[in-house]
Amino acid sequence: MDKDFEQKILKQFKAKHKHDDFFRRSISKKSVAIDFLNTHLTKEESRLFELETLKLEQLKYDQLNIGKHECDALLSFKHVNDQSKTGYVLLEHQSKNDPLMPLRMLTYMVQLSNSYSKIAKTAKIPVILPIVVYCGKYSCSIPDNLAAITDVSANEDLPLKLKYKLVNIAKTAVDENASIIEKIMYTRFAKDPLAYLQSIKTMLKMLARENSDYILEIFVYIINAVKLDDPESIRAFFEEITTKKIKVKFMTVAQVLINRGREEGIQAGMLKGIKTGREEGALKNAYLIAKNMIDRGFAFSDISELTGLSEKQVELIANNIK
Repeated sequence: MDKDFEQKILKQFKAKHKHDDFFRRSISKKSVAIDFLNTHLTKEESRLFELETLKLEQLKYDQLNIGKHECDALLSFKHVNDQSKTGYVLLEHQSKNDPLMPLRMLTYMVQLSNSYSKIAKTAKIPVILPIVVYCGKYSCSIPDNLAAITDVSANEDLPLKLKYKLVNIAKTAVDENASIIEKIMYTRFAKDPLAYLQSIKTMLKMLARENSDYILEIFVYIINAVKLDDPESIRAFFEEITTKKIKVKFMTVAQVLINRGREEGIQAGMLKGIKTGREEGALKNAYLIAKNMIDRGFAFSDISELTGLSEKQVELIANNIK
């Protein structure tokens, strides 16, 4: 298997935020992004831009970030009636509820507008379509507008009425017209993941024919991020739907993941053993020091301070000596 691709798979396997990582990988694929937007944009919004001009923007470190938060994906597009003008789709994926999400999205939009006006040297700001995608294990409680978090009792006439699309995958994916990415990520909610994957088998086989690398990323995501009782049945399912062209590649990816899982399991076991051994050794050493100090008449408080043992533990050691 290509070394670069193997490293890419391992990077996905080791991703800290696995659902965020898979969402970004998916939305970076033009066909997947177009499918998602066709599902969620209104007719009026769709008329604004030419979908074929859709492009994933590479964000710099200082763009669209707030402290530890960073925008998950920014897609740009050209206006239908004026190809010289650029608009944006701002996408944020969430696995946890954030009550201040409207403020975060507003901040991203202000940052993007400032950047746009400076680069384009204009007093105008771009069209920005904000979308938040929620795929968390708890019920979604994210507010979808700025008025909902404004500190007043009556907010109907507030000048700030930022509202964005909130896509709750646990609910939207069950619709037969749901997008590809929603249907795949819904696997984490399925009571029987294998049975659910069987229900979208036709779609997955089509993806395997059209984008072999993506079907491998889907396999890694499900093995890595979904709670499975029988991972082997999932591996067999994906092996069945892959084309002959990528069968060997798939089997190699599966083996790499198995080997990496074993290695990490062994390393975790060794680290646990080392930690336990150190703790036991340190405790034994503290016991011997405490015993000697008790024999020499030191106060329990002094022994506790020196050895790290509690005074109760020192007292128990003293009682055992007697």
